[in-house]
Amino acid sequence: MQVQDILQRIKELDSHFAPFVSREFAESHSSYLNTGSCGKKPASVLNAIHSGWHSFNENPTISTFLDEEPITMARESAAKLLNVPAKQLLLTQNSTHGLQLLLTGLLKTGDELVTTDKEHGSVVAISRYLAETRNVVTHRYPIDPFEGSNAFCDGILGFVTSKTKVVLVSQIGSYNTWRPNLTRLQSELRKREVELIVDGAHGAGHGVCRPGEFRIWVGSGHKWLGGPNGTGFVYVSPDLVPTLEPVQLGDVHYIKKDADLNDLTRFESTGTADVVRWHGLAAACELMLNLDPVKVGEKQLLLAQYYRQQVLELSPTFRTPDLYGSFEEGVPCEASAMVVCHWPQERLNTGGAGLRDCLWERFRIWVQPDFANSDAGLGLRVSCHYSTKVEELDSLVNALRTMIRV
Repeated sequence: MQVQDILQRIKELDSHFAPFVSREFAESHSSYLNTGSCGKKPASVLNAIHSGWHSFNENPTISTFLDEEPITMARESAAKLLNVPAKQLLLTQNSTHGLQLLLTGLLKTGDELVTTDKEHGSVVAISRYLAETRNVVTHRYPIDPFEGSNAFCDGILGFVTSKTKVVLVSQIGSYNTWRPNLTRLQSELRKREVELIVDGAHGAGHGVCRPGEFRIWVGSGHKWLGGPNGTGFVYVSPDLVPTLEPVQLGDVHYIKKDADLNDLTRFESTGTADVVRWHGLAAACELMLNLDPVKVGEKQLLLAQYYRQQVLELSPTFRTPDLYGSFEEGVPCEASAMVVCHWPQERLNTGGAGLRDCLWERFRIWVQPDFANSDAGLGLRVSCHYSTKVEELDSLVNALRTMIRV
């Protein structure tokens, strides 16, 4: 897709997004291009939290311990957005909390876990804990987006043995930003009676997100969705619920378990917690539905495609091949709304500082470093949110021109 065609389509989409963006995000003197780590909170989310605290203070005891409406509303809004049954959706503190709950429940002493060498650091920590406490063995496949989804599937399957109980992979990679096609992998693992956990931390709010395509999926509410920090999701097949074990126990856990073994909400009983966040999460889900996830996904991919083409003049090394054309051809798109690339040290003109810090100090542009690099400061990951302006991406490229020798 040519640059002029990309810009024309973004302009057309902006007629839909402009009223939302002007209402939800205040003008800023800086550019925030790191939604993939933590998203800015839209005004409707902040207002819902503010109203929630006022309601909370009418009777904090009722709000904290007796009023189920906020979390029920959040669950139903999330289930509607994600197109899954509400009873199969567990609300969590974040995707890390969800992953620990699932891995702790599904892996027993002596079992094996297969994952990749580019999963989030929480997976490294949880797998180490399971190795030290249960002798769980973890095999890590060296992932390479340039080899494609079929090679990825074959590589993962090559690590699967009779002791393998779980395979864990990312729906969208945090470090390489790749969205592999997981259809074949899930099918092959089902034949081997191995469970696939999909880490969808970047899924909700990234466009159309359908956890129901998988048996087990974990997501975050605080990234692309713009929900409050401390919100996440677990979608799990009903037959697996009885196998799960709590990682934190609240007083009603066993009351709910004894009443219904398949009731996922018992895992939400973790003691006194912030209940107001559920007002914000419900608002975030409702906003995304009003925005139209299809249009959100298209605009964010177009912005990422535009940025990739513009930064190409600086001859970076990208972490993924150019996959953006596929979404125009009606096949599953393996690109995401993030672009990560890097340069050799000798080409950087940053006075020894990393690109992220230089961009912020000199130009008030915030990005993520390239954490797949042994020196993360030599690269950057850029997140293209639906509120991102083309002018912000142009400013980033102009700033990089002053820092990188061609």
